[in-house]
Amino acid sequence: MVERGGRLRLIHVKDATGDITGPVLERNIAKDALLQTDAHSTFEIIGSKGMFAGHRMINHSRSYATGDNHTQYVESAFSLLKRGVYGTFHKVSIKHLQRYCNEFSYRFNRREMQLEMFDETLRHLTQDHVLPYEVLTAPLQEAV
Repeated sequence: MVERGGRLRLIHVKDATGDITGPVLERNIAKDALLQTDAHSTFEIIGSKGMFAGHRMINHSRSYATGDNHTQYVESAFSLLKRGVYGTFHKVSIKHLQRYCNEFSYRFNRREMQLEMFDETLRHLTQDHVLPYEVLTAPLQEAV
């Protein structure tokens, strides 16, 4: 999710069904927002429920943008995540996928503040909570 001209929030969801995606969108998007999505069937169903002030879809088989109706911000952010996985990390486990999403949200939201981001990263590396190796490498525990 990305606020138009604003902040990005990547959230890992188990799959793209409306039962899973709908509540995530509802928790993270204001009711008075205009939801803009691609024409995936899940978004068609969510949009028809009237959970938000409005819903516009763009059908990428016909066009990528019609005026200000587009999904380029979130697609750009997701592209950065994919490039990071393919080019830097090579393999990402489901267990830590949300951590990667958080990192790329952080990077995207501060892309105009490179020096400040570097200083902030150094500060967090030296002062924040350390993730113990045992926790990092422990098997994934399924929620019950």
